[in-house]
Amino acid sequence: MGKESGKKSLRYDTERLDAIPIEDVLEALGAERIGNTRKFRCFNKAAHKSHDKSASMSIHPKDNYCNCFGCNTGGSPVSLATAKMGGDFKEACEWLHDTFRIPFKSGDEEAAYDKNKTETAKTPEYILFDKTRQFTSVYVDEWLPHYSKLNDERRLKLVYSTIYKFSLQTDQRAKTLYHVGRGIDQSHPMLSKIGYLSAADIKVLGGFLEKKFPKEDLIRFNLFSPMDHEYYPGTWKYWSKTGFCVVPSTDLYTNMCNGFMLRNTDSNLDKKKPKEVQVSRPDISYPLPFGLTRELLLSDPSIPIYGNEGYIDGLSLGKEKMFIASTGVHGLKEKIFKLLENREFRVTFDMDNAGIRAVKGYSTVTPKKSVGDKKRVSTKYFIDTDDGTKQKNRYLSALKKYTNSTVSERYHEGLVSNMRKAGVNAVDISWDTKINTNKFVTDINEILKEYRMVYHKDLTGKNVDEAVSELRQFYRQEGISNRCLAK
Repeated sequence: MGKESGKKSLRYDTERLDAIPIEDVLEALGAERIGNTRKFRCFNKAAHKSHDKSASMSIHPKDNYCNCFGCNTGGSPVSLATAKMGGDFKEACEWLHDTFRIPFKSGDEEAAYDKNKTETAKTPEYILFDKTRQFTSVYVDEWLPHYSKLNDERRLKLVYSTIYKFSLQTDQRAKTLYHVGRGIDQSHPMLSKIGYLSAADIKVLGGFLEKKFPKEDLIRFNLFSPMDHEYYPGTWKYWSKTGFCVVPSTDLYTNMCNGFMLRNTDSNLDKKKPKEVQVSRPDISYPLPFGLTRELLLSDPSIPIYGNEGYIDGLSLGKEKMFIASTGVHGLKEKIFKLLENREFRVTFDMDNAGIRAVKGYSTVTPKKSVGDKKRVSTKYFIDTDDGTKQKNRYLSALKKYTNSTVSERYHEGLVSNMRKAGVNAVDISWDTKINTNKFVTDINEILKEYRMVYHKDLTGKNVDEAVSELRQFYRQEGISNRCLAK
């Protein structure tokens, strides 16, 4: 079994092929990930009546397998590729071997994940901005009578814009109190663009939408639960004990909304539940991150733009700063990079492990299991910095010295590097999170709170690194041990 190299038979290492991250295999096969979730649109679209618009494929990272509830396709990387290749196991192994550069059992053709290797990459599908295209104001109420004659994209925008308009007309006091509690300047102009839905508003909203739009569209547009839902069939699917801030994604050429984020204001929210939920259908109309507006793209190109992991951090920078808020560490997709070409983009993601990895890039190292070893393989992550490279080399040396394990290594490029390739002047703004022996600041909002507590004023007029540097100086003067330094 395998390829021939002269007289030598090379066998595929199926254990290492099965250790390739299942999400990477799915994406290579053409499956489409839905936001930051574990849901994918199945690559086997022909087996789905609607080409799997409802995203039937889910992944299980712990055990590294997937399954599709629509067509029953699934399994480990090898079984998944075998199904894709029409049941041809050898062809499946060959495809995985060539695509992910996994060496043979003999160790030949070792080229696993060399980040410096030149490869033919797909041309990204960038969204472009036409400055000459005229802006159009659309009035929702005028278009409602024509709903049945509209295409899917216009229908979606009309439904989402109706919800957004509703959220701007509710009692906004709870929204104000929520942002006051986060230390946000109430005169910030971006606050007026954020709507609010209380628990009582949510109960009204479902019936309000049913009177205006077909229920099947409300289900298709990810607003209502499917009719076969076990507990809440055909009803509004997002609930909160306190309410949601409605953070819109706006169109570049009209005043319409083509998606929005719901930020739960419940301070006692179960940690297993997401605080922010993205409501959109990117296959119909791609939602841009909050803050990425026509006004921003037409602004003075010499003014820097900040990229944050959540809109609260963006607001915390002060009302004179322009920002783009992503939904999590993977929220800034490659599609939008060309919109920011030749602009200075300061990335201020949270300084936790997920944020640092996403910004700087990282390597994953997965040891190979021994024959008969049923224990789960533990993948190690190493950030793409000098220290991270040293840690990885020490780990690889220890594996080689004390075990017989071979490893598969893969490099994941960081946001800053990817943006620079697209012509964006991306800058990594990072800091040491430990500002003294008891204080840690991992995000911009925490820096704001710390700064206000020490200096009794906001960050207005200051950059993040300046604020952190001042905090370092304060604690040093006070004689408190610290190592805070903006890098």
